[in-house]
Order: sequence, then structure tokens, then C-alpha cells
Amino acid sequence: MNGLRSFLKAALLCAFATSGLMADDYYKEAPQFHQWPDSKAARYEISRIGPIGISLSLIQPAFTMRISGVEPGSPADATGQLKKGQLIESINGQTLKDRDPRVILGDWITAAEAKDGVLKMMVKDGPKAVAREVIVQIPALGAYSKTWPVDCAKSDQIIRRFADFLAKIDEPNHGAALFLLSTGEQKDLDVVARWFKGKLSSDRKGIPWDIGYAGLAVCEYYLRTGDQSVLPAIKSMADELKRTIYNGGWAGRGAAPYRYMAGGHLNGAGVHCVTYLMLAKECGVDVDPHTFDSALKHFYRFAGHGNVPYGDGLPEGGFVDNGKTGGLTFAMAAAAALTPEGEKSVYAKARDISGTKGFYSTSWLYHGHTGGGIGELWRGTAMGVVRDKRKEQYRSFMDGRRWMYELARTHDGAFGWPSGWNVSYGQTGHTSGRAWGNYIPLIYTLPLKKLRIYGAPRTPFSNPYTLPERPWGTAADEIFLSLEPGEYAPGKALDISRERLATHASMQLMGIINDAKVSDENLLAYAHHIDQGIRAAAARAINNQGRFHLVVPLLKSKDARGRHAGVTCITGMFKGKGMPTDKITEEMFELVGAMINDPEESWWVVESALNAIGRAQPEFIEKHIDPLGKWLQHEDWWLRRGAMIALTP
Repeated sequence: MNGLRSFLKAALLCAFATSGLMADDYYKEAPQFHQWPDSKAARYEISRIGPIGISLSLIQPAFTMRISGVEPGSPADATGQLKKGQLIESINGQTLKDRDPRVILGDWITAAEAKDGVLKMMVKDGPKAVAREVIVQIPALGAYSKTWPVDCAKSDQIIRRFADFLAKIDEPNHGAALFLLSTGEQKDLDVVARWFKGKLSSDRKGIPWDIGYAGLAVCEYYLRTGDQSVLPAIKSMADELKRTIYNGGWAGRGAAPYRYMAGGHLNGAGVHCVTYLMLAKECGVDVDPHTFDSALKHFYRFAGHGNVPYGDGLPEGGFVDNGKTGGLTFAMAAAAALTPEGEKSVYAKARDISGTKGFYSTSWLYHGHTGGGIGELWRGTAMGVVRDKRKEQYRSFMDGRRWMYELARTHDGAFGWPSGWNVSYGQTGHTSGRAWGNYIPLIYTLPLKKLRIYGAPRTPFSNPYTLPERPWGTAADEIFLSLEPGEYAPGKALDISRERLATHASMQLMGIINDAKVSDENLLAYAHHIDQGIRAAAARAINNQGRFHLVVPLLKSKDARGRHAGVTCITGMFKGKGMPTDKITEEMFELVGAMINDPEESWWVVESALNAIGRAQPEFIEKHIDPLGKWLQHEDWWLRRGAMIALTP
């Protein structure tokens, strides 16, 4: 049966991709996420089922629900009838079958809250016991609107419940102040003022994780209020980043060298430090020019080129992000807000292409180093940045992941990812320090645009600052920041307006691109897609399927993204080998050689072209000694490295 479902899914995806029909209209039960539950696995743990207040072990057969804990003070606890070890046969007459059980559990919460909040559980004390009905009553918050979290009474209640929860805290933990500032409500601002006004040390330092995550709220608070008592703290943190910067980035827990992560960059922390420096600059704080400029350049160059890497490396392939590319969205948002060019700047474009990565990387839900929860802190909010530019994609993205946010809610209004299934970073606002869960509900408030990094207008306390027109690359590089696909033939481009989460997130697109029956036209179209990972997948499919006749048309493309895909066929790509040497023609090498000789060519294309030339014979390479010598002396090590590879033969 599973084999048949997989075959039907693949066939439908390919048919709908070429016909223009939407696969999610016909195959709603197809797996959407990479970590689809294994029907043979002995057990899955879910530490919290949203506001119900129980944790579950899902055991075989058929994902039977066994209670593994009951939260004190929760609706489940209020029944006085639920305890660890009991089995739940059904909830409101339904069982966990056919779909991802996490999605079903989240949907049950949505359905109950839309009506009377009643969850009728058939519970028994053991496998042979007789089941009895236990009614759990959760608050009836109403149904989500079609435009949620905008114009949605339920979303408004969720926001208010969390804000009121945070207002009871004596000292802010990570994310608390940022969320309260994001609501735009005066009473929430008053809470932040109680925490910040006259209370922040002028010697406030901290490691990059803390400055990047907690420092943002201090800057946003100043830009909202002009409270000068916090400026010394902002300055102190900026100076600490000056002290610890290394090659444009930061280690996770201090200056490099440091033993953690081999002492190099840890961009999961560093990318938020760039956001902090942008906001600090807007606050009028004196930020060291070298620190500011080198960090801006270092991180800007990742936009549109793949995933932000873990350290000081080239952009990474694939779709597992760990929140770094989502974080880059807000670094670039802060840059666009700081410079007078604003929405006309390359930073606004870099923001948008980084944000839309959230859509394509969703297949790898909760997947990543140290546990995938950190990626989800930023993927949802990052996609919210392009809500107005990719409306249908944003809608399917939010609706397809709504269950996550239902399960993340606690019975008393806080948030934290339910742990288990490779999920971590679930600490709620009940704890001090890094309460990662406080960042989750920002998806509800981002559209309100009350934070500068979320699109709020400049305030009387903003200090605009002219940034470099383009900190990396040539004018040709800006196409990699575009949300419009390139033309793969005159007047022809891929229609990405039809993309939906169920059919066009990365896992689904891989099924289309890798199908042996996919047309040449579709492969050329996907090689001009807006997302680097998808373009690389098209190049990999061209190589794997031996369609080398498509490489020259790509190398001749008027769109730099197409040319890059063509060069990638020669060099190889993430989880894919380059073309066999005997298939690389003299014409291909001549086209690649022209790229490194063109001073207006995209640097990102040149970087790959230099690597491709390294596969040529020494006689061919010798003809290009002069330009290769110039690239060998380039300011950026990406291109110096490429030139060294080209010259090695």
C-alpha cells in the first residue's frame, strides 16, 4: 500500500506540474514533511499537545495515544481523571490515522476551539480495560479567519494571552521584550519600559548569542521611545561585537579562536549580530566602521546564493537551514530600514529572497543540527516578510503549518515547541534566560509592522545612514535577489504563482524535477527558478539523466541564474557530481572562459566559472592567465579560492 501511495503521488505531481492543475486539490494526504512518521517505529514522544496540557507517547499499532504526563493546572489536570500510562482510544470520535499524527492533533485543537472547546476523550487504564469518556474543556477562542493572523479574533486573543503572560515576569527573558514591542499596544510598551528604563548596565556585554537575540529589543525600544537611558547599554554591546568579530563574523560564545565549533564562525548566532549592529546604527550609536562594514559584506553575499553556512564558508546547498537564512532576512530588513534608499535598495531585495527561502525549506521541518526547533523560530517570521509579495504562497505556508503553532501553545498562554522527533529549542517563557519559545508567536504580530525589522516606519529617533549601494558583486548579481524567475526561452518563464506548500515545497519539487519523464523544457525552466537550491536540483537532474545537450543553452542564457546553473553542471553541486570529463565540450569551456573575462559578469557566476575552468586542460587555462591572475588577487576569498582551483592544473 505504501509503495502504491508513493507511485500515485509521484505520478500525480508530475502530471499536475505539466498540466497546470494543483496536486493539493487531488492528493491532500500526501506527506508534506521530510520527517514523515514511520509506521514501523516503536514510539514517538510529543511533550505537549498544545493548551490541552498532556504529553503523549505514540506507540504501535496505528499511533496509539498513551499519556506520558499531565501538566499541573491545565484543562487535562482539571478533569481529575487523566494520568500517566492511560491509553486514549479516540478524541471526538477520531483516531490518528492516514496523516501525520502531529497534524491531526493540531487540527483537533483548531476544531475544538472553533466550537465549544470540548474534547471528548475515550480513555482506558490499560489495553484490556473498558474505555470511558473523559471531557476536557479548553477555552473556545473561535475559528481562525481566512486571513489569519490578520483580521482574526482568535489570533488577537492568542496575542493578548501571551502578552499578559509576559507582563507578569519580573525580568525579561529572551524574546519577551521583542514580542511585547511587536504588538504596538501602549500597555505592553509600559511593561518593557518597566524592565529597561534606567535599569540596563552601561557595561552590558554578553556573548554573540545573547547580543543578537536579546539586544534587538533594546534597540527597538529606543527607536520607539527615545529613552536615552538605554543608549550606554546599546553602545556597550556594539563595542563587544567589535572586540569579538573575526573575518566578518562571530563565534557562538565569544571571540575566535574558541574551542566550540573549532573556534570559527557560528553564523546561527552571528547573523543576528548583524541585525543588532544595523539597529544600533539607527539608534545613533557610534559603531566601529570596520566591524560594521565587514559584517554587512560578509552576510549580504549569502543572500540568494543558497543557505547561510555554519561558518566562514561558501553558501551551503540543500534546504536544511537551522534558522540562519531566516535570520538573514531580518539582518537585511534592518539594513533596508537603515538606509535612505529603503525599499529601492539591494538590501530590501536580499531580505525578500532570504524570506521566501522559508517556503521552499519547509519540507525539512524540525530538521537540523542540535535539533530543528531553532530553524522554525525564524522560518515562519521570515516568510511573513514576503506576505504581500507572495500572497498565495504565504497563505498556503501558514495554513499548512498551523498545527505547529497550535501544539506549541501552553494552557496558560505561553509558547514552546513540543519536544521529541528531533525538536529542541522549546523552552517557554516560564524559564529565565534563553526562552526560545518566546520567538514563536512573532508570526502573529509580524503583519502588524510595529517593529523596524518588520516594516514599521522610521521614528523621530531614527538616524538614517547611507549604506554601500552594493556591498558585494556587480549589477548582474542583483538578479539572484529577484522574486521573478528568469526566461528559459524568449518570452517563456516558469509560473511560480501556482506554487503551494503541499505541491511545491522542496521535497515535492524534487519529485517533479527528478522524474525521468520530466521534459527538457521543465528542466530549463527550473534551472531559472528564483531559489538556488531548486536551480541546483535542476542541474543535478540534467547530469543524472545525461541531458548534457541542455548545458550549452544554459551557459548562453541571458539570465545569470541560468548561466550559473549551466556552470554548476560542469562543476557539480550539493549531493551531485559534475559532468563526465568526456562530455564537456570545447564550446562549453569557451563559454565559461568568456565569463571570467567579462568585468560585468556576476561574481557568483564567476566563482563557479573559475571552478569549472579547473577541469580544463592546461593549454586552455594558459590562454586565460591574465584574468585568472587578477581574480587571484581579488578582495574576496571566494574568488581567490576559485582562481587557485583554476590555476592548479
